[in-house]
Amino acid sequence: MSKRLILALTLAATLVATAAGVLVSPARATYPGDVGRLAFGMRDSANNPQIFTALPNGAGMHQLTTGSGFNACAAYSPDGKQIAFCSGRSGAFEIWAMKQNGHDLHQVTDLGGSATFPDYSPDGSRIAFSGTEGDAQTDQIYVVNSDGSGFKALTNDTSNNDYPAYSPDGSKIAFVRNYGNGDRPVMIMNADGSNQHQLLPGKWIGFVPGWQPLGAGD
Repeated sequence: MSKRLILALTLAATLVATAAGVLVSPARATYPGDVGRLAFGMRDSANNPQIFTALPNGAGMHQLTTGSGFNACAAYSPDGKQIAFCSGRSGAFEIWAMKQNGHDLHQVTDLGGSATFPDYSPDGSRIAFSGTEGDAQTDQIYVVNSDGSGFKALTNDTSNNDYPAYSPDGSKIAFVRNYGNGDRPVMIMNADGSNQHQLLPGKWIGFVPGWQPLGAGD
């Protein structure tokens, strides 16, 4: 089975099996501001995973993407004006972005392998994501400017590195490193990829991390 097919099946498995199933992006860095819409992946009437948005009470749902490609992993920019997401519409899974109303849809990355789980930096200038370049066999954490320039690998490890999440001040990125032996710790690094270290000592099974902003209480 090809890696692309495995990725498609893995992402598809994260969508609820029914056509009405909803996948909301995991909680990530939290930013100040009023509560707005939620962006999420959901199967459309043709059973294709698409990006939708809705108000927190479920009202005002809008479908933003169309077609037969796989679209998921939605993440709003901090100002709420852009949505980044992962999509297989170009043949490979890449990071795409669009305006909050679904207009100006454009491809951000060109790894030729896979790119998933985008997360905007708090100032909206950069997008961190996990993926593989070309025929690489392990996922790494990458960062790219929101306009697609300035592509850079932040990890270079023999293990899989996934689910990057910027800290609220943009200085650090949390992620999960999967060693493949049941050890999957949450890792922390500086936003430039330096000082990578395990959050807690010992052997752990970590999942998608999310940051709490200072001043939010215990």
